[in-house]
Amino acid sequence: MALLRNEQALRERLRVGEEEMRALANAMPQLAWIAGRDGNMIWCNERWYAYTGTAPDQLAGAGWPTVYAPDCLPQLMARWHASLASGQPFEMEVPIRGADGQYRWFLTRANPVRDSGGHALRWFGTSTDVDQVKRAQEALRDETAVLELLNSTGSALASTRDLPPLLQEVTDAATRISGARFGAFYYHSGDGQGAPQMLHALSGSAPEQFPSFGRPRASALFGIGLRGEGTVRSNDLLRDPRHAQAMREQAAALPVIRSYLAVPVVSRSGEVVGSLYFGHPEPDMFSERTERIIGGIAAQAAVAIDNARLYAAAQHAAEERKVLLDSERCARAEAERTSRLKDEFLATLSHELRTPLTAILGWAQVLRRGNRDVADVQRGLHTIERNARAQAQLIEDLLDMSRITSGKVRLEVQVLAAHTIAEAAIDAVQPAADARQIRIERQFDRHAGLVAADPSRLQQIIWNLLSNALKFTERDGTVTVRVGQADGQLEIAVSDDGMGIRAEFLAHVFERFRQGDASTTRRHGGLGLGLAIVKHLVEQHGGTVGAASEGEGRGACFTVRLPLAHGSGPEAR
Repeated sequence: MALLRNEQALRERLRVGEEEMRALANAMPQLAWIAGRDGNMIWCNERWYAYTGTAPDQLAGAGWPTVYAPDCLPQLMARWHASLASGQPFEMEVPIRGADGQYRWFLTRANPVRDSGGHALRWFGTSTDVDQVKRAQEALRDETAVLELLNSTGSALASTRDLPPLLQEVTDAATRISGARFGAFYYHSGDGQGAPQMLHALSGSAPEQFPSFGRPRASALFGIGLRGEGTVRSNDLLRDPRHAQAMREQAAALPVIRSYLAVPVVSRSGEVVGSLYFGHPEPDMFSERTERIIGGIAAQAAVAIDNARLYAAAQHAAEERKVLLDSERCARAEAERTSRLKDEFLATLSHELRTPLTAILGWAQVLRRGNRDVADVQRGLHTIERNARAQAQLIEDLLDMSRITSGKVRLEVQVLAAHTIAEAAIDAVQPAADARQIRIERQFDRHAGLVAADPSRLQQIIWNLLSNALKFTERDGTVTVRVGQADGQLEIAVSDDGMGIRAEFLAHVFERFRQGDASTTRRHGGLGLGLAIVKHLVEQHGGTVGAASEGEGRGACFTVRLPLAHGSGPEAR
């Protein structure tokens, strides 16, 4: 009888203790629960049911996981089963769905209740609401990330002076921070021709997605940003009466946009230097906070663009100064060269005029004294005539060059065979060649075709080339004149085996008053006008002339090419 009373008393104490424990658990601000050794729920406090909006029969057995966030459930179950197996306390932050369908973060902890042998009989757990703390931590992390990104963006913008990379950096950073699907920067280059030209940068989207977008137009969607009147933000363009018409007009050109944000980039002087545009296919993606942050980036971008412009202007000014200095240096060098050439030319002209005059005056005095035989008289007259002709040719060259430079040379064009003109030019220089025992070889293709040319000027061209070749060919040398056809043109080539031309002088042989060196002038005479006259006359005939030499002592070759007269050449015969 006493044993029975003791057992009843024990049960009563257990019942009272359990009721007190449940009353305590129901009074707790946390969600409290008890699970069996298998991990299934046995009991939950009233706050649990009030928060989750569930009934006891919904959580009985293995039904309790339905209130947890699905994306966290696999990790939750894995860690819970691990604690059941090891008997170690359980702890995890996990979202739990409330009766309103919204999830809040809870810190869930569970400890085992053990028997005398240390085995877990039950698990007592609590879930404490940490949603505000969790969201504050997430907000802090977001703010830290944004600040770091803003700092890195500011550093990048401060160190970038090239405008296209700078615009891309601004667009990429702002797109990442705003969470936009795509971002675009339109730079106002300010060409002063009405609608500004825009160098755009895209981020998060390929240019192919804007096949006909072109440049923003002054519509309700873009006009405010283009004019720098302020920021435009729309949570849903499709439902926004301000922009519905613009969206219908540009539906084919734009990707799907619901959330929209446009921020002007305005310099310190008030100039609108560009606009940032952001879009997302889902609504409600951009908040006031996003707007403020992008506004800060736009301010940084405006300063960076101003700096880039100043840097570009400074670079341009430096380059212009360099060009001016180089031009001035070149002009000074050219002036010095021209002055030197003028002095050399005057010295050469004086020499070329004085030399034949000396011979003429000398023989004139001899002949005036008389007492000379016929042979001496003939030799004197021949010398006077030769030197007078040399002076006449000198003067004619000067007059020719004057007429050429003033554009007064007129051509009396005829259709003729070039080899006949070449023959006449050879006849004119043959006495000079014979006097020095220089052989003139002819290589004429008499079927090479006809040219339209002034016969006297063409003969002057060939005569000048022959005279030049004879001048620089040693006694017993050979000069070759070739007339033929090459590449559909008439070709006249005069070559010699004389003293040749230095490689560095080849590019200057057709310049006025240019000769290899002063000693050349002293030995061979001339003003350095002959080849310049040749070049001008050939070009006036629509042809080209070139010089070639393998070096000093290896001869030279001058080649003239003239267009064939219409209907001449082998195909016309």
